[in-house]
Amino acid sequence: MKRNLLSTITLCVVLGLVLAATGCESHHHTKYGWVQVVNSSSYTIGYLYISPSSSSDWGPDQLGSYVIDPGETFTVYDIEVGSYDIMVQDLDHGELASTYGEYVGTTGLVWTLSD
Repeated sequence: MKRNLLSTITLCVVLGLVLAATGCESHHHTKYGWVQVVNSSSYTIGYLYISPSSSSDWGPDQLGSYVIDPGETFTVYDIEVGSYDIMVQDLDHGELASTYGEYVGTTGLVWTLSD
């Protein structure tokens, strides 16, 4: 009985070492951050676009039916860590501001729009 237990433990240790050596034991975990837009301007933000810097288009509006009035903030969560371009537009789709190559890390990014 003790011999079988020792054999089982030895087998588990060996398998664990093999898995660790081949990388099968560790899983790749994607890290996420967030972007908070602070509207310190006198304009209402009607549209918010956050796009990977490597992308050639802006993608979908992040606000949906929501707007960011002056003095308000809006946070977009679950953004994969990386470099992003950000643009905000007024209610008539006029560009208010944009920034390029902003790094979004696990501690997030705060972007403040002011006049």
